[in-house]
Amino acid sequence: MYTEIKNVSTITAILPEAYVQQTLDQLKAAGHSVIRWHARGTLQDKRWYKKFFPSMSPEKGFIRLLVANTMVDKVMQIIIKEGNLHRQGMGAVYSIPCVELYVAGHFKDHSLIEEASKGIYVVEGYLKENLDVIHCIVEKNKTPLIANAVIDAGGHGPIVYYAEGRGLRDRLGWLRITKQSEKEVLTIVVDKSEAELIFDVISHAGELNLPGRGFMYQVPIDKGLFNLPSHYDAHHHEANMQQVVTAIDHLMGDEHWRDQTVFEVGSTGKSAGLGELAPSEEQKILENQINLSVLVERERADELMDIMLDSGAPGLSIIYCQYLTPDSHIVAKDVNLLSEYGIVSCLVSDENAHKIIAAAKVQIEQAGIENTSIFLQPVLKIATYFHNNENNKRAA
Repeated sequence: MYTEIKNVSTITAILPEAYVQQTLDQLKAAGHSVIRWHARGTLQDKRWYKKFFPSMSPEKGFIRLLVANTMVDKVMQIIIKEGNLHRQGMGAVYSIPCVELYVAGHFKDHSLIEEASKGIYVVEGYLKENLDVIHCIVEKNKTPLIANAVIDAGGHGPIVYYAEGRGLRDRLGWLRITKQSEKEVLTIVVDKSEAELIFDVISHAGELNLPGRGFMYQVPIDKGLFNLPSHYDAHHHEANMQQVVTAIDHLMGDEHWRDQTVFEVGSTGKSAGLGELAPSEEQKILENQINLSVLVERERADELMDIMLDSGAPGLSIIYCQYLTPDSHIVAKDVNLLSEYGIVSCLVSDENAHKIIAAAKVQIEQAGIENTSIFLQPVLKIATYFHNNENNKRAA
């Protein structure tokens, strides 16, 4: 039933909603199938009296597609051009290699299989190779605090979208009324030199070392670029943090100056370049894990999640999306004939990921769930609450 495809990556783009459709049209015209979902940005207004009001939330769109490694640069150039990502504050695009990919049903794209067997196609441009992406999954009421902490630490305004959790809550019986199943995912693209600082800031702001507060994970990006804003200001002549950092990179001739760290001095002060960030409480970290994801038709998503939990998944999150093929077309004004899908994910060790896949494949075939795509991608580290010694075994 399943076919394994090697040398494949996912490309993810974060675009202003106004540029999503034209980007989708060009990707479909090039023969690519794409998934998309809605999100929102986060902007702080720098005028002092605006601090008493909620942050601005401009509409964003996520686009994700599986492509052969040979086509990564070419596809990213399409997205950069159509999404105007060369302009400041417009969005981001990045690729993450799949450690493994298994496809079934209509996901058995023979052109993808053929293209994945070729060499690497390279386009000269301004793609960076020193990026990571951090995802934080928390209850909705925690989002503003974490978003503001990230911006204050010099990161861009997090991109936020909805997700649902499965696993722990379903095992609580009547106590599940105390724990929300609906979550929000905050996505932040960072330079590797800034990733540790932003990771620690999110962990502290979200109190992820406490039970039931959520979890966060960091994924290495193969290549990409990001021009995401953090502030809105009526005075357009002021530079934001990302512009300042880029200017210093140019003046210094490299990015090594970023290697200096920041640590807490006493209870209020901070000093640069003298030591490590001193956390107020110990945060346990899991390293070198796997993000196991399955793309499945929405009407079979609940059934699939039950299968994955039965197969040993410690907990699951799901985001709902639309699946567009080159044959998808508009049947009426502003109405697309699209298929609804879910992306079901869990964070586990490499060993447990393969155990889950082996057990789930059997049950998926028995249940007659035909159209699925299973992909594994690397995770650098995970932060969450670990009970006793379970931090050596799994992430919640």
